[in-house]
Amino acid sequence: MRKQGLDPCTAACAICLEGPLDRALLEQALGRVAERHEILRTTFRLLEGMKVPLQVVEEPGTQSPRLVLLDEPDLEPDQILARLEEWACAEPFDLDRGPCLRALLAGCSATVHLLGLALPALCCDEAGLAGLVRDLGLCYAAGPGAGPPGEEIPQYIDLAEVFNQIAESEDTRAGRQRWAGVQASGAERLPFEGGVAGTSRFTPRVSVTRLGKGETSALEDLAREHQSSVEAVLLTCWQVLLWRLSGGSPPLLGVRCSGRTFAGLEHGIGLFARYLPLRPELAGELGFDQALQQVGRALAEAVKWQDYFLRSGAGEEPQAWACAFERVEPAPVTRAGGLEWRVAARRVCID
Repeated sequence: MRKQGLDPCTAACAICLEGPLDRALLEQALGRVAERHEILRTTFRLLEGMKVPLQVVEEPGTQSPRLVLLDEPDLEPDQILARLEEWACAEPFDLDRGPCLRALLAGCSATVHLLGLALPALCCDEAGLAGLVRDLGLCYAAGPGAGPPGEEIPQYIDLAEVFNQIAESEDTRAGRQRWAGVQASGAERLPFEGGVAGTSRFTPRVSVTRLGKGETSALEDLAREHQSSVEAVLLTCWQVLLWRLSGGSPPLLGVRCSGRTFAGLEHGIGLFARYLPLRPELAGELGFDQALQQVGRALAEAVKWQDYFLRSGAGEEPQAWACAFERVEPAPVTRAGGLEWRVAARRVCID
């Protein structure tokens, strides 16, 4: 994909800033965030003879992002994401040298601005974007010339090593065996799926359907009625649809889990999220309530054992999921430095 000049696997968000904004202070805060989080100044160098890039943490102050101003006052949040995607296509992320964090700013009025942030999905997931916004607000609130807040933060490169040890240690063999033989197969296809030419570019597209308040309330009522969650209800609906479309043999489903199984990782910046294989055994005689119970149990079991799942062996290419499912929680609104920081749109492609 890098040879094609594309960066389809990105994490991007549009933040609505309400209040009197100091642009110079915002640019300083972006630099301080990069100083605090090593993953925001990490480069990925593929050395000769290596199949996996080497992660190199660059010195503080060398990877500060530039704040690009847009003279487009009528932009919507989704349009900010589109501008970030156009930037990535015209000028792909330089993973070898960085910087990897990009920022766009559009002024909608004297007191309302849209800030767009983007970075490679190697560096961040949905929850990480929320953590990035939170920390950016803290650095902005610290004021001009102030150092980063004194709060101790976990560094992704250290945590990734811990997760790798958990997944590969001899002591965790029993956990890995929970997933033995459960892998996506390249042969799995969806009904009516068209062929793709070998030279086709991977260009993800998004189709959005918004639920009204009535539909949302109905989902929440259904989840409460069955002592379940909205996530399990939606996942069950998706599984039933795939089961019907496939004639009773649905493909293995990749279900996204947060990967943040340790305390203190709620606001961590990094790629913690992962997709886990799920294929509950549905049958035609099951009612929806029974299917919901079965899917809910399978989901809870997958979340419990998520730290032990390896997508592929060393040196192997992971198979793509024919279908996937994820539910993203709304990012909390942050108030810092006299501004309200609200994530108005997010788009993350990591797998």
